[in-house]
Amino acid sequence: VALQEDENEVEDFQNVRTVGAIEAAWRLNKFDMHGRLPSVESLDIHLENRQQVVFSSISNIPREAPVTRLMGWFALNRET
Repeated sequence: VALQEDENEVEDFQNVRTVGAIEAAWRLNKFDMHGRLPSVESLDIHLENRQQVVFSSISNIPREAPVTRLMGWFALNRET
């Protein structure tokens, strides 16, 4: 279907948009319509004690494996 030159799909959509009772109540009370923080956090997955370690020279080899975000998440959940 071809559009006529004077038709504006976006404007047509905005002109016929309806607001339901729930959305109206949220807007009147000025509640946030969308979350501001990501509800999902991505974690790099690795096997136990198999996390990737990067170092610049032999003298900088760490004695213990660094704590990754995944290991920190497990430790935090173990405490609670």
